[in-house]
Amino acid sequence: MFVIISILFVNRNPQISPWFPVCVLSYPIFEVLFSMYRRIFSRGYSPLYADSFHLHSIIYKRVSKENHLTAPYLWILVLPFNFIALLFHKNTPFLIFLFLCFCTLYVFLYKSIIEFKTHRIPFLKTLKSLINATQK
Repeated sequence: MFVIISILFVNRNPQISPWFPVCVLSYPIFEVLFSMYRRIFSRGYSPLYADSFHLHSIIYKRVSKENHLTAPYLWILVLPFNFIALLFHKNTPFLIFLFLCFCTLYVFLYKSIIEFKTHRIPFLKTLKSLINATQK
């Protein structure tokens, strides 16, 4: 549904870069591509094989420990990129660069959390304490 809406949006608004919807949907797009890569090359599984090693799953298991606290971590990852994409919705080269930056940050976060090196991500500790404080 999002793909169809994105295609219609770009077709009806030619001033919008085709990379704008790619940047807005960068998390689900890259999540699928990275999961396929991880399953095929790292684990030797079929890309259609289900597993629980998605970024949201490892954030839940290793950082937040509570299901309802997982989404705010993902919002903090995605919202800045969406806001920047909105500001530069006509600039294709910048949007391509922005998508590549998102992919790089995603891989860095994924690798850091999988290796239990969350101390390399200083805002995670601060964010966790802020989220916990608002829950009380």
